[in-house]
Amino acid sequence: MILLLSGFYLGNQSSSTNALEWMIETFQDQELDDPNFILRTACKYQMFDTVEYLASRCKTFDEVSCLQAFVDKAEVMKIPFYQELFTYLIKINDTTSKELILVVKSVIRKRNVPDYMFDAFLPVCLNIANILTLACENGQFYLVKLIIESSHVVHLDIQSAIMAACRESESKLHHSFYNDEGNIEIENLNIVQYIVEQIGFEQLDLKDVCRTACSSKYFKIIEWFLQKIDTHKLDVYA
Repeated sequence: MILLLSGFYLGNQSSSTNALEWMIETFQDQELDDPNFILRTACKYQMFDTVEYLASRCKTFDEVSCLQAFVDKAEVMKIPFYQELFTYLIKINDTTSKELILVVKSVIRKRNVPDYMFDAFLPVCLNIANILTLACENGQFYLVKLIIESSHVVHLDIQSAIMAACRESESKLHHSFYNDEGNIEIENLNIVQYIVEQIGFEQLDLKDVCRTACSSKYFKIIEWFLQKIDTHKLDVYA
């Protein structure tokens, strides 16, 4: 039965939910072998009606894995994030739980993440030291700004953060395949500019920052530093 159910997710959402509901109501004497798998599949394909219906039929299910499946949506089919489904899933999860750390890290490594997702995940981000560094490395300017504005700067590792913004991330190699490389560097430049505006040059080891940007071939960042800072403060031979 589980194979038959999972096959519906590739069709129209309303039709799929109706068909699934009919099957479950018709064969009430049969239990679903793995409802978590079906729920994760529905979350992956952003099928809110199906998720809501199945969740109402399950005594228990893995809320975190459903949220992870939502984040790992089917990229090949160009399915956008469905905000109503995300709102439903985030309400049934504890946004301060460390169980969501892996989910948040997955989100940070993606491109074109809606701001509302970062707003919801902020409580998790504030409790984990390396989240700011990861956000900087992946050019997530909106999240970086959220974390810095919501934290005491003295408790943040700003040097590591700005170094990360100047460092080539693993996800950049993936997104460069889709001609997104230039946009990534612009986002990282925005992060560098914002951090410097908030902290000032005096608090940063600019030579290390410059070397990192050069190694990553982030020439827009290097150019900005050369325009704003005396060259003797930088390692111009990096």
